[in-house]
Formats: sequence, structure tokens, C-alpha cells
Amino acid sequence: MGIKRIDNITEPPDDVVIENILSGDTEQFQALLERYQAYVFTIVRKYVPPQLVEDVAQEVFLKLFRSLALYQPQGAGHGTTGSFKSWLATITVRTSYDALRKMYRSSEVTISELADNHAQWLDSLLSTSSLEDFTRHSQAREAKEIVDRVMTRLSPEDQMVVRLVHFEGNSTAQAAEILGWSTANVKIRTFRARTKLQKLIGNLLRENER
Repeated sequence: MGIKRIDNITEPPDDVVIENILSGDTEQFQALLERYQAYVFTIVRKYVPPQLVEDVAQEVFLKLFRSLALYQPQGAGHGTTGSFKSWLATITVRTSYDALRKMYRSSEVTISELADNHAQWLDSLLSTSSLEDFTRHSQAREAKEIVDRVMTRLSPEDQMVVRLVHFEGNSTAQAAEILGWSTANVKIRTFRARTKLQKLIGNLLRENER
């Protein structure tokens, strides 16, 4: 395989590093840690509360080390194929989902905790044709923060499909592949999750009118 240059430093590509690790040079796993640590943390932060990010990221790398033998580069035969980065992303999302399931509990969000402009953003969310349109067109960071807070009222499964499909723009098939679910399951759960989320937001707005 060829060699690639990153920031003027010659480094072996991922597949070479992985081959070396599987051949017994486990110290090279540190190279993968350094190369993808920021990438993993970025993904984890999307799905779990801040206090869990570091622990979940560490669990991702532990799972990665244990399952490296299952990875196969695209075109390398049967089994798990594709780019290492996308394979790692799948492990990261699934690990985040597992962590979310463990810590899941109901949390109350009342409209009294929200500023008037936050309530307006929620109202805007209900009137848009899709959640992704709302987050795309809103210029306020607080809008996403409020949606995130309401999201905690959903089950871990519903949170995952809403984030993957509506917030990140994955197709139903892509979300199904990432989560290891059937396409039909993702399609049904996505519809139901979006309905639940809008109902929760509607309840908050009605509370504000009392």
C-alpha cells in the first residue's frame, strides 16, 4: 500500500496500521487513538450528555481494539467492509446508543424554564415541514439547546433515529445500517419519534398559554 502525508509528516494509512496491530504490534494502536480521538469525541457529544462523553469515548476505543479483526477494507472479501472511518463511526454511534439506554430516565421540562424567544422557536418547529428545516434555518444556538432538552423526554431509540435522520440528514437505509436495525423498523420509529417530539413541544407551548 502507499504512504500518505499528513501535515508534512509521512504516516502509514489506516489499513497498514491495522495490519501491523493484528500482526502483533499492538503499540501501533496508539496511532489510531491519536488519529481518531477528536473524531470519536465529536460523534459521541452528539448523542450523550457531557458528563458521559469521556467514558463513552473510552468504551468506543476499547470495543475498537477488541473488534479490529472483524474489519476488512472495501473489496477485501466477505465480512465488514468499507472505509475504516465509516466503520469506526458505526461503532461510535452504537456505543453511544448503548450508553444512552443505560442512563435513560424521564426528565421534566416545563415552559416556565424557557424564555419567550425559546417558546417562539418551539412554535416555529411545530410549523415547519421537517425538523431538519428548523435546525437548518434557525440562527440561534439556543434553539438547538431547547430541542435537545425536549429530546431527553424521548426513549433512547427514538432519540437515535431523530438525530440520525432528521438532524444529520441520513436516509432511512443509512440509519438502519448504522444502528444495525431493519429499514422498516427505522422508518416506523422515525415517524413515531417525530410525532412524539412535536407532541411534547406542543404540550409545552399550551402550558405557556395558561
